[in-house]
Amino acid sequence: MGRLDTPRARDSRPCLLVNFGEYACGDFYVVMREEALRELAAHKWTADELRDVLGSQRVAVTGGLAAAWYVLVTEACADLVVGLTEPLDPSTVRMLLSERRLAEYLIRLPVRAGDTVIVPAGTLHAIGSGILLYEIQEQSDITYRLYDWDRTDSQGRSRPLHIDEGLTVLRPERRAGRSRWHSMHGGRS
Repeated sequence: MGRLDTPRARDSRPCLLVNFGEYACGDFYVVMREEALRELAAHKWTADELRDVLGSQRVAVTGGLAAAWYVLVTEACADLVVGLTEPLDPSTVRMLLSERRLAEYLIRLPVRAGDTVIVPAGTLHAIGSGILLYEIQEQSDITYRLYDWDRTDSQGRSRPLHIDEGLTVLRPERRAGRSRWHSMHGGRS
């Protein structure tokens, strides 16, 4: 799931410089193909404050980690989680997580093929089930999983969550949304 496999996908930066010269300089974006057969974990990417808060951990992008989703295929009633219904403070989010009630406060955006969704840095987000999409994002090596739909592995263990770290950089007032310039479906934005 998710690996873009093209002739240049595995090229190193020096190889790209030889082949593309000055056009290969600057920040590189990550493009992934994501297919969700069931809902993926609700998580958030790191934002600017992370460097100050966590110090030794590396964040590759100065401006935080923003992304865009381009929806390729959906099943009926497919949706994306694109933020919280209200700007909850970290202690309230922590309480909702411990009570397993965070899902009640997630914004679910119905999507269909052709939709483009912009996800600002610091936004709690997840890909719902029955969706195939491209995700274009800034580079970072950190993602914090806050909620995993109470799933367990074959041994009954939950995947690790990153609640303390995630709450430190969560921007609960942020919401993702359809891009305003996208009008594939008769002006729907």
